[in-house]
Amino acid sequence: MPNPNQSTYNINGVKVDRETELTYVPNPKRPGGAAHERYERYWNARTLREYFDLNPGGFALPDLRYDHQHGFVAFSSAAAPVADDAEGDFTRVFVWILGSLALLTIVIALIARAVGMDENSGSMNDKDIEARTMPYGNVNVAATPSTPAAEPAVPAAQ
Repeated sequence: MPNPNQSTYNINGVKVDRETELTYVPNPKRPGGAAHERYERYWNARTLREYFDLNPGGFALPDLRYDHQHGFVAFSSAAAPVADDAEGDFTRVFVWILGSLALLTIVIALIARAVGMDENSGSMNDKDIEARTMPYGNVNVAATPSTPAAEPAVPAAQ
């Protein structure tokens, strides 16, 4: 149920109030469905106030947004477009990126743990190497990490 104290609503980027006039098309929804039955109750509403009176409950705003998005309802010319919320869009994108990075970090850590990577060195530890030894006949071949390059010899001090 919409908040009875709220004076305006943002319906798909259009600012409307309870006195905004509505124009509906005949019921386009599938007969027998719950949405069809609700539409039959409210499609003759002349204002948003009447619409809310005829469509009580939790479906009022979602139904109105859906009907407007699909062209089943039009608002009077008094309804005004809502200004773009560029700062809000930036915040939503920024939060989405941060969440994605956090999820990616968790996935990488889980994959590293699953393949036995040492958390500190980024390589397999000795226990993992022993556990991954595969028998071939009488010979065991271990999966070993690459050997680091030899350090150059330091000339003796004279």
